[in-house]
Parts: sequence; C-alpha cells; structure tokens
Amino acid sequence: MSEEAGVSFIVNDDVELARELNADGIHIGQTDESVSKVREKVGQEMWLGLSVTKADELKTAQSSGADYLGIGPIYPTNSKNDAAKPIGIKDLRLMLLENQLPIVGIGGITQDSLIELSAIGLDGLAAISLLTEAENPKKLLK
Repeated sequence: MSEEAGVSFIVNDDVELARELNADGIHIGQTDESVSKVREKVGQEMWLGLSVTKADELKTAQSSGADYLGIGPIYPTNSKNDAAKPIGIKDLRLMLLENQLPIVGIGGITQDSLIELSAIGLDGLAAISLLTEAENPKKLLK
C-alpha cells in the first residue's frame, strides 16, 4: 500500500521486523542501539533515520552515519505517551540552520499545520494521527 501511495515504509525501532518486511528503512531513537550497530545489521540497502529533539542531539547526529533525521515533536502529540517536550516552530527553524542532513518533521502534525511546515524547508513529514484519525486518509495523500 505504501508503494501504491508513493510513500516510504519506515519501521520504528525494530530492526528485525524491518528486515522481515523488506521495509524501505528503519528509524531509531536516542536510547535505541547506536546508528553504527544498526547500520551493521541493515547495511546500505535501508535508510537509517535517527530521532533528535534538541540542538545538541542534532549537532552530534550530523556525523552519526544516519541517512536522515526525524526532528520533533514539533507540536504537542498524543500518539506517543513518552514524547519529549514540543520543539515549536521557532526552535525548529533555529535547529535547521545547523543541519546538513535530510530532515523529517514529526509530532502533532495536523492538516492545518501542513502549510506552515511546508514553508520551513523540511524534507518530509511523518504523521500518525493525521492519517489514522482522518475520515479519508487516501484523500490526504493526493
């Protein structure tokens, strides 16, 4: 279904599941296995993303070997009960000035925030509630 919709299928945290499902990539957090250990397991055939929530994490992540960074949560979110404090648009813009890697924004993204986020220079968005709570998710992808 993700291929038909023209979106990438990224598995969160579970390297073995990502390999079994032949996912496009794996995404890990700051407290998961290191980027180098995960890269050893998946090789170069999968994208490897790393979550960042603060400026110091973003700085360290630049040389981590990750293919992209997931930054957020940008806004308050109920999708993850252990989510960090929201970054907000102002701090997101400042963090992006220090970044050299592709960035995917995540956290509390709504249809209303899509316009604001499209003007910031993110390379992509990861959304949960936007899709799972939509009356017609397929319509959102067009």
